[in-house]
Amino acid sequence: ACVSLFLHVAVNAGMVMGLLPVVGVPLPLVSFGGSAMLAMLALLGIAMSMRIDGERDLGAPQRPAWRLTRQ
Repeated sequence: ACVSLFLHVAVNAGMVMGLLPVVGVPLPLVSFGGSAMLAMLALLGIAMSMRIDGERDLGAPQRPAWRLTRQ
Protein backbone atom coordinates (compact mmCIF):
# COMPACT_ATOMS: atom_id res chain seq x y z
CA ALA A 1 0.00 0.00 0.00
CA CYS A 2 2.78 2.41 0.90
CA VAL A 3 4.74 1.64 -2.25
CA SER A 4 1.69 2.21 -4.45
CA LEU A 5 0.87 5.47 -2.67
CA PHE A 6 4.48 6.69 -2.97
CA LEU A 7 4.62 5.71 -6.66
CA HIS A 8 1.45 7.66 -7.48
CA VAL A 9 2.69 10.73 -5.59
CA ALA A 10 6.15 10.54 -7.20
CA VAL A 11 4.72 10.25 -10.73
CA ASN A 12 2.30 13.10 -10.11
CA ALA A 13 5.04 15.34 -8.68
CA GLY A 14 7.31 14.48 -11.62
CA MET A 15 4.58 15.48 -14.08
CA VAL A 16 3.98 18.79 -12.30
CA MET A 17 7.71 19.63 -12.30
CA GLY A 18 8.05 18.67 -15.95
CA LEU A 19 10.45 15.78 -15.32
CA LEU A 20 8.02 13.10 -16.54
CA PRO A 21 5.56 13.08 -19.44
CA VAL A 22 1.99 13.92 -18.50
CA VAL A 23 -0.09 10.77 -18.10
CA GLY A 24 -3.46 10.14 -16.49
CA VAL A 25 -2.33 9.21 -12.98
CA PRO A 26 -4.50 10.94 -10.36
CA LEU A 27 -3.04 12.11 -7.07
CA PRO A 28 -4.22 9.49 -4.57
CA LEU A 29 -6.76 10.56 -1.92
CA VAL A 30 -6.80 14.10 -3.31
CA SER A 31 -7.80 14.04 -7.01
CA PHE A 32 -11.10 12.59 -8.08
CA GLY A 33 -9.93 9.44 -9.80
CA GLY A 34 -13.05 7.25 -9.79
CA SER A 35 -11.80 3.68 -10.02
CA ALA A 36 -8.30 4.74 -8.92
CA MET A 37 -9.78 6.23 -5.73
CA LEU A 38 -11.81 3.07 -5.11
CA ALA A 39 -8.77 0.85 -5.64
CA MET A 40 -6.58 2.99 -3.34
CA LEU A 41 -9.18 2.98 -0.55
CA ALA A 42 -9.59 -0.80 -0.87
CA LEU A 43 -5.81 -1.24 -0.78
CA LEU A 44 -5.48 0.93 2.32
CA GLY A 45 -8.38 -0.89 4.00
CA ILE A 46 -6.77 -4.28 3.38
CA ALA A 47 -3.41 -3.02 4.65
CA MET A 48 -5.01 -1.62 7.82
CA SER A 49 -6.86 -4.88 8.40
CA MET A 50 -3.66 -6.88 7.99
CA ARG A 51 -1.89 -4.55 10.43
CA ILE A 52 -4.61 -4.94 13.09
CA ASP A 53 -4.88 -8.73 12.68
CA GLY A 54 -1.09 -9.11 12.67
CA GLU A 55 -0.76 -7.58 16.14
CA ARG A 56 -2.71 -10.44 17.71
CA ASP A 57 -0.99 -13.72 18.45
CA LEU A 58 -3.16 -16.13 16.49
CA GLY A 59 -1.53 -19.20 18.03
CA ALA A 60 -2.43 -18.35 21.62
CA PRO A 61 -5.76 -19.53 23.01
CA GLN A 62 -8.30 -16.74 23.16
CA ARG A 63 -9.59 -15.81 26.61
CA PRO A 64 -13.08 -14.38 26.97
CA ALA A 65 -13.38 -10.71 27.76
CA TRP A 66 -15.41 -11.54 30.88
CA ARG A 67 -14.40 -13.75 33.80
CA LEU A 68 -16.55 -15.87 36.06
CA THR A 69 -15.11 -15.94 39.55
CA ARG A 70 -16.37 -17.48 42.74
CA GLN A 71 -16.90 -15.21 45.67
